[in-house]
Amino acid sequence: MADQTVRLDAGRVSLDFMATLGHRCGERLPDPPALEAWLRAAGLADETVAVQKAGLEAARELRAALFGVIHAELHDSAAPPASLAVINDAAAVPASAPRLVQDDQRVRAEWPAADVAEALGRLARDVIDLLAGPERALLRECAAEDCSGIYVDASRGRRRRWCSSARCGNRARVAAHRARRSGAIGEAEA
Repeated sequence: MADQTVRLDAGRVSLDFMATLGHRCGERLPDPPALEAWLRAAGLADETVAVQKAGLEAARELRAALFGVIHAELHDSAAPPASLAVINDAAAVPASAPRLVQDDQRVRAEWPAADVAEALGRLARDVIDLLAGPERALLRECAAEDCSGIYVDASRGRRRRWCSSARCGNRARVAAHRARRSGAIGEAEA
């Protein structure tokens, strides 16, 4: 991947997928292998997934549609009809059924290998579930001025301000600390 960082901290896989376009201009899926790596890291595909150029284009189109609909929801405006159509078309791709398998002493679900269209369908169904369910009320935009991250605020008290405390939150705390130090130094010199 372009920056080798797979963000999986937005609270929903569809929102994590949206984060593959950093600040809506920094492409983190520059080529098919980057999308393959992201799908594997997100648990949407296994090692056998093979992405072609058309699959990458479909993924980028779905990501743009997700942005369009989520942005409209967050700003109480009508969702773009074309974005709704892209999401609905992707969601219509059927998912493979999971199987139960025994591992050591535990039973777990095992999903068959997914192709790109099926993985994109799971992303589309995830955003539909998000917007139609109770987590819709927990959608937030990152408070950092230079970030366009969107996340589900499942924090206690619902006071989370940043898409990532380790990235945006840390930058904001460092900037506030520097501003306080700069102000304290300026007062001491006066």
